[in-house]
Amino acid sequence: PVEDESPEFEHRSGALHAVMLKLRPRNALVIVGTDQSVPAAISVLKMLGWRSAANLSDEYEIGAHGCPNVASAMLDAGDSASGSQSDRGSTDKSVKSIADVKVLVTSFGATRGLHLDGLEYVFLLSGAPSLEEYLHAAGRTGRRGAPGTVVSLLSWPEAKQLRSQQTPLGIRLERWTLSAFLS
Repeated sequence: PVEDESPEFEHRSGALHAVMLKLRPRNALVIVGTDQSVPAAISVLKMLGWRSAANLSDEYEIGAHGCPNVASAMLDAGDSASGSQSDRGSTDKSVKSIADVKVLVTSFGATRGLHLDGLEYVFLLSGAPSLEEYLHAAGRTGRRGAPGTVVSLLSWPEAKQLRSQQTPLGIRLERWTLSAFLS
């Protein structure tokens, strides 16, 4: 988790931007907390330069009854850097700027049943409502033996709670501080 004392949404959005700039993902799923707005997160991400940020539900017509398999959507975004010239036409679509990064934004509840092949990163903008929800959200990346990373942007109390559960959950946490991403 990336720990910070200030859990305000605007601050977490700025922290998310700094972390994503440093990690340079080809694609990402951003999950907002129950007290945060998906449209507000998308607006802030776009304002910061992540122009492809989109609401997962709008992009893939996900309804209240569950999520379809949208594997090809993320795989297409992730493969754009390695596709053949004939697949790309004359324009090189490799990730050269943050505007090229496929960023899907959703809430914790909307991750149920979601499968995204090739998803590199899941960014959590708050502590999960429950440990089960954390595992479910974190499980969207690193599927089928593929590498994947979960970055949780947490306040000190949220980080402390998650650290206390890492052994029972069978996960290994690596502590990062925000200052490491701002240099």
